Amino acid sequence: GNTLKGASGQIARLPDPQFLAEPPIGQPELETERSQQYIGGIEQNVGSAFFLDLQGYYIDRDNLRQPNNEVDFIDGQAIPRVFDNGGEGYTYGMDLLFRKERSPDSFWYGWIAYTLSRTIRRDTFGLQGLVDDTDTDTEGITNQDADVEEYKSPFDQPHILTIIGQFDLPWGLEFGARFRLVSGNPFTPLDVNEPFQDSDFNAYVSSTDGVELNSDRIPIFHQLDIRLDRTWVYDLWKLTAYLEVLNVYNRSNVEGINYDFRFRERTEVTFLPIVPVLGVKGEF
Repeated sequence: GNTLKGASGQIARLPDPQFLAEPPIGQPELETERSQQYIGGIEQNVGSAFFLDLQGYYIDRDNLRQPNNEVDFIDGQAIPRVFDNGGEGYTYGMDLLFRKERSPDSFWYGWIAYTLSRTIRRDTFGLQGLVDDTDTDTEGITNQDADVEEYKSPFDQPHILTIIGQFDLPWGLEFGARFRLVSGNPFTPLDVNEPFQDSDFNAYVSSTDGVELNSDRIPIFHQLDIRLDRTWVYDLWKLTAYLEVLNVYNRSNVEGINYDFRFRERTEVTFLPIVPVLGVKGEF
């Protein structure tokens, strides 16, 4: 049968502790960040062993942390605000789950899960490009006279695909496989403009003129993991031996981007290569 579903709720979270430090590092008066979430969808059994779940969602965020380059004069001292809660954002998308249930008359089960989404931020991070005290493009701009910019969140991942299968084999063996494919996270390219040397800091600084925040992405992530189990069942306990191989085809998935000291050459930081794991587990 079919089941319609819907939900709505509000979630609040404290800022990360490092942003609650005293200026010039953080702002201890930061308030909780909020999000209002809306979900609607349908669940349906397809035959006796298959299950389909489709849902759409929208998340509206406000009170988010954003840079603030104003100052407060307290007891004759200029105290920078550093951050305020003027940021906003939103996420919209859909989740699809197609699952094959485990049953006595079948030797396999598993599921396919796919997420299509977009996550956007609106705050002064986008206006400033890089949040950098040496960014001369933002000097003299205050939060009162600056419009916020809309840009892709650093957590924006439009496509997330997961495929899992588990198979019962002869001789008490069980084989499983998992494939994942995920869009790469956005990042701000620092090598598109000619950098300049800041003599005050004795370091090169990347110019962000005309560079949109989070306008590039690291390469797409994909990986296959497999596992083979053998379980022996006794009266009071059971023993499982397993062989697991992570990243079977040795994909060099990129975790982040580093630059040389002049911001001219990129270096990709990659995840672990192929990793075999052999182990045993006892359950009482």
